[in-house]
Amino acid sequence: MVGMLSAAAIDRLVWLGSLWILLAAAWMAFCVWVDSDAPEILGDDVSWSLYFVLAGAAWFFLTYAYGLGLLPLFLLAFPASFLGYVAYRDRRAPSTRTILSERFARKMVFAAAGKLGMERTVQKWFPERHGAPGDSGPEAAIVILKKDGSPVDGQGQGQGAKGLDRETSQAVKTVQEIFEKALEMRATDIHLEPKVGDELQVRCRIDGILQNILSFKGAAAKALVSAIKVCADMDIA
Repeated sequence: MVGMLSAAAIDRLVWLGSLWILLAAAWMAFCVWVDSDAPEILGDDVSWSLYFVLAGAAWFFLTYAYGLGLLPLFLLAFPASFLGYVAYRDRRAPSTRTILSERFARKMVFAAAGKLGMERTVQKWFPERHGAPGDSGPEAAIVILKKDGSPVDGQGQGQGAKGLDRETSQAVKTVQEIFEKALEMRATDIHLEPKVGDELQVRCRIDGILQNILSFKGAAAKALVSAIKVCADMDIA
């Protein structure tokens, strides 16, 4: 069979096969990322990663059954699926966690520059900020203060979290992000509402209407409640 193929046909088959393997690896990496990102940001019962795994399996089965000539269709479907998911999750993510934003783009540019040893060159392009976003401390618009006026432990990266476990410290940062998002959305108040089971729904009143912002489950919900107590100077024991 191979002997019946021309050199050009073999080269094309090798090229398409390599592209197929590369796309399969990229799609698997995307599914793994969604599996960790969706529960944290969306908090839905929907198994996003399972849907994407099944969609990818269907596409690759079609290329196996009908030939690698269908790969260009997957090249269009892949970025469309990625951008669709990112756009949906960004609508519910805190402003510091959005992907389609200048903040994230700058972070990626500075990270790439650091790998290539081009920090100074990139800093010339962005003279208003010296260093990668998030490297020198939190970029949140607010700082949560205790009753005595001191900052709550666990905010940002530059402050310690004395007496707090890692989960609660991370939840304090989440509370900070929730407040920042509420300010950006011009919300008048924030509600934390327990739902069926172990779910905790965060809602903001915007223009007089309560809107769902985030949802937390299990340990994440308990950690968020503990973080609220920490911010209010209450005993979390």
